Amino acid sequence: MKKANKHVTPSSSGGWLVRKSGSSRASRTFDTQAEAVSYGRALAKKDGTALYVHGRDGSIKNKMSYQDSTAGQASKKR
Repeated sequence: MKKANKHVTPSSSGGWLVRKSGSSRASRTFDTQAEAVSYGRALAKKDGTALYVHGRDGSIKNKMSYQDSTAGQASKKR
């Protein structure tokens, strides 16, 4: 079964959330985006999925892919 990608998104309370794609519930909540990205990256690497980092406006600012041949490569969306 394919694992769900991970997303770092802003929280309505001012922090940052790490969620699986399609989930309304956060895996974990953090005070800073950097902490959330670090945790999300570890999950994505473990599961062989991608991590999408969203800005405060909700748009995707960065994508890090840890799937198959692209493992460990990060790409920035423009």
